[in-house]
Amino acid sequence: MKNTNAQLNIPLKSAASEEKHAQQSLVIQAFSLLASSLEHQFFQAAATDLATNLAIKLSCERVSIGLAQNKQLRICAMSHSARWDKRTNLVQSINAAMDESCDQETTIIYPPPAKDANKKYSKAHKKLSDFQNGAALCTIPLANEGRIMGAITLERAKTHRFTTSSVQLVELVAVIAGPLLEMKHQEERWILKKNWDSLRDFFQKIIGHGHVKTKLYSVVLLALIVFFSVASTTHRISADSVVEGSIQRTVSAAEDGFIESSTLRAGDQVEENQLLAKLDDSDLQLEIEKLENRRNELNHEYQEALVQHERVKVSLINIKIEKTNNELKIIKEKLSRLQVTAPFKGIIIEGDLTQSLGMPIKKGDAMFKIAPLNDYRVIMKVNESDIGHIKEKQKGSLTLTGLPNKEFTLTVSSITPVSIAKDGSNFFHVEAELKAPDPLMRPNMKGVSKIETGEKKLFWILTHRIVDWLRIKTWSLLP
Repeated sequence: MKNTNAQLNIPLKSAASEEKHAQQSLVIQAFSLLASSLEHQFFQAAATDLATNLAIKLSCERVSIGLAQNKQLRICAMSHSARWDKRTNLVQSINAAMDESCDQETTIIYPPPAKDANKKYSKAHKKLSDFQNGAALCTIPLANEGRIMGAITLERAKTHRFTTSSVQLVELVAVIAGPLLEMKHQEERWILKKNWDSLRDFFQKIIGHGHVKTKLYSVVLLALIVFFSVASTTHRISADSVVEGSIQRTVSAAEDGFIESSTLRAGDQVEENQLLAKLDDSDLQLEIEKLENRRNELNHEYQEALVQHERVKVSLINIKIEKTNNELKIIKEKLSRLQVTAPFKGIIIEGDLTQSLGMPIKKGDAMFKIAPLNDYRVIMKVNESDIGHIKEKQKGSLTLTGLPNKEFTLTVSSITPVSIAKDGSNFFHVEAELKAPDPLMRPNMKGVSKIETGEKKLFWILTHRIVDWLRIKTWSLLP
């Protein structure tokens, strides 16, 4: 009994193996047909090459490939032919056969096999066959994502009907080639056509059945658009800012000389008339000593001339004494200028002479820059695209990098009518008064200011920069 079962299983395994081998052979043949045609970059060349390969492989007189365009199926490629007249009866008959197969969403063979003779409507195929002297026909629909998007029609001589294996091969080719051909065809559309088709497909998904996620996303998007179009909030313009003293006084050298001493530097607080630095006064001290000795000599001569009643000599000596006193007064005034003092109570924001002792300095050279404490202004760099929204007396707020947890109130006081180019953009300096400064605030601290320009729609706030840019670009391109 066991031997009998073994003998029965041998042919069954052989049949299964042969069927598997046949399927693998079909797949290999299908990919070999597609390999050369799909290497083409453009759709027309790829479709024509595929049609020609099918015609050669299956010994067909003609192979036609059609795609749906504007809801109509049109032939887009024929084997061994780059051009054809779409108005001929032959082309119209092939189109009708393709429509017939696509409408039924099935492969149509004509003359039909005996088992399918009463199952498929093939009037258009019969008409095409009669037009071609009884040619054998086979039409296979092309599908992509469950949607019929074209068809392949094969024509043979009437004595050479289509076999089951050849039909299976073309069906396998159609399954692979359909999506690839449509992708190439879609990529060659004009950009406006692509946008229009995408918009049309989107509305079809919204209006048609199914596509619940698309409908849900569309409702949410519409709700957001309505919300941003109706809702409004305060429009604020951001700008990089720096804190400066309301008054900045530069202390410069009053005379030529050499730096003798200085113990203060930027960041130190000073009182009014506090000594900031001192220049070397040795030369002036020698000049004073020389003039004082000269004056003593003149006083002695004056006394002798007075005793001897020499009135003319007395007058001359008196003039010399007065001249010497004036020279002493001038030199002492210069001596007082060698001591550099603070003009008011504040903080040094620039200047450090502690490393320059003994260095020469000229009259008018800047030595220190001092700003008062607790009296500041804010300088904001506003981009030129936003400057039109800035007006005086507008309120705003300031947050400093060094004091990120505090927000300071400010008021726009003036707008500089001159733009400054920096980092590829133009900026305007806008000055603002700072209310209630913090004791920890210091000059030259940087941060970000936000100026309130009024109530605006959310949609305008989000899109006005793009709209303004497009307006400028359009204007520049117009003749």
